[in-house]
Amino acid sequence: ISGDPVTIDATVTTGKTAIDNDGDYNYELTLSVTGDRGSTSSQIPVDILFIVDRSGSMEKAVEHNDDPSWNEPSRMEAVEDAVEKLVNTVEKNSGIDAHYSVIGFAGSTYYYHEDFWNSYIDYGTEVAQSWSASGNEAINAVKNLEIGGGTNYQQAIYTGINQLKTSAGRRSDAITYVIFISDGIPTYRGVNVTNTSGNEDRDPVGGNGNGQNDRYNYN
Repeated sequence: ISGDPVTIDATVTTGKTAIDNDGDYNYELTLSVTGDRGSTSSQIPVDILFIVDRSGSMEKAVEHNDDPSWNEPSRMEAVEDAVEKLVNTVEKNSGIDAHYSVIGFAGSTYYYHEDFWNSYIDYGTEVAQSWSASGNEAINAVKNLEIGGGTNYQQAIYTGINQLKTSAGRRSDAITYVIFISDGIPTYRGVNVTNTSGNEDRDPVGGNGNGQNDRYNYN
């Protein structure tokens, strides 16, 4: 018996909610991706790009700016848990053919400085996981991000655009979702520059500065 393949229309639905649990701007973020359950011949291609903050503050507790106690997660641990749950949910849906990529971001590029008084390391922004059909690879890429440095949204978004437009493994027919996760406002700017800390003048060459400490209006 032969004949044309049977195709079934399928859809993908996404959602997000943010709940202010205590009225003090501590939000519980929930992300969801669902699709109707067609046959394997009618799976919808979905490319999911995670852009994850790996700056030093991600080691702090979720509810405050101190180190987490023994019974509370760090911000990065909360992100790892959320990403794992989301990926596992998508992987269980037979109507979705998902590929994943992961970008970790801090400053623009890797930077390390050490002197007599202290040391400072910024792990920069990088593609931690190229496009892959393995959900476990995406989960592990997030869990293996090294933490340290400032927060450069501009570099993160620039790297994300390149990953969507020019990287190998990107599917032109896929529905695309970008999930951007960060815990705070940017402290750096610039693309492919060396972001350094400690310059109160917020010079444009180093790409320093945020909206609260920028007396020369470089932002």
